[in-house]
Amino acid sequence: MTSEILIFHSEAEWLAWKGGASPPRLGASSVAATIGLPVFGDDAASVIGRHAGTVPPIVSTVPMRLGLYLEQFVVGLYRECTGRKVEWCGPDKRIWLHPCGLLYATLDSIVTYEDGTTGPLQVKTHSILWKSGFTKGKDGGLAGRELLEVQVQTERVCYDSQRASWVVLWMGCSKET
Repeated sequence: MTSEILIFHSEAEWLAWKGGASPPRLGASSVAATIGLPVFGDDAASVIGRHAGTVPPIVSTVPMRLGLYLEQFVVGLYRECTGRKVEWCGPDKRIWLHPCGLLYATLDSIVTYEDGTTGPLQVKTHSILWKSGFTKGKDGGLAGRELLEVQVQTERVCYDSQRASWVVLWMGCSKET
């Protein structure tokens, strides 16, 4: 099974594709929200409502735009620290649409491992994880880590890879445990 790769050159073009699907498609972040993990303040009901058109789309905020801007910097640090080859997928949205047609992933980057295999690299900044309860999960666990694991595993399936990685830039925020 090979995933289809779609490239969108504008946010409006991507949103039209995403919202016009029937049945609705689920992205990696939406998968996490539908199983109860907080993603950008989303929950299962808001994901379903957004797909049905009864909940307004997420509007890009300054912190979200800053996180996107910082992705290239974080990818560069990851390259330096690991020595791995990394291809950043922005600024265009590259969508890996799973052959089932319902599941997709927007990859931040693709990393080439030492053995020549490739896989998705998810890049996050601290503010997203902080809002997601990275250090304050419902059960005292790392809810943000669970979110990343679901998101990265969904990306791995869509990319059709046995491996996936993530990198988090905390930028000096203080964490409470």
